[in-house]
Amino acid sequence: MELPVPQTKAQACRLANAVAGNSRLNSLRLHVARAVPVDSTVLSWLFSHDKARAGALSDLQIHIEDQPTGDTDWVRALCDALSTNLQTSSAHLALPWRDGYLKLLGQAICKSPCLSSLTLGGNLPEIGMLELLHALTSPACQLQSLSFPDSSFSLALVDAAIKAIEHSTSLIQLDLGDTPLTPDQRDRIATVLSNNRNIAAWEFLSAGGRI
Repeated sequence: MELPVPQTKAQACRLANAVAGNSRLNSLRLHVARAVPVDSTVLSWLFSHDKARAGALSDLQIHIEDQPTGDTDWVRALCDALSTNLQTSSAHLALPWRDGYLKLLGQAICKSPCLSSLTLGGNLPEIGMLELLHALTSPACQLQSLSFPDSSFSLALVDAAIKAIEHSTSLIQLDLGDTPLTPDQRDRIATVLSNNRNIAAWEFLSAGGRI
């Protein structure tokens, strides 16, 4: 289902109730209507709403280009929802990122009980990206797929990404978008991801699964 981002608390409440009340609603895409400002307080209220957090949304997409009005910490509310009981396994977030936002997201992916696939778009500041990539090295991080389809990263970020995935045992897919990679970098990434896929397959079979 695709809907515009709520503009009022009343709209956010109706959306939260709909998410919680429809067990067949497992995919939601929120976008900003053209030339309509988004209120950070409304966004924070939506993601903090108990009913919205109780929804069984396995796929969540949010596309917001401009920074919402107001100074309410709505990204913290979103990350808190992802890291607690919002049952989202796949998230695509194209937001007006800041360093602090990406740090919060990194903390969220280490705590999330369900999130296995993350796609990020929008402006991705380097310091925040380093924080996010560092989260991949945590044993608590169970992220399997990380994608930046429209991005092109600096050499420092590529090195940080490679070092991060070399310490990750869960990541089996990485997309660095339009970033130019050397043959050595490609080989290192491919080797790590292949090893992780082999580990995942072995654990699956050891648990009694069948291929």
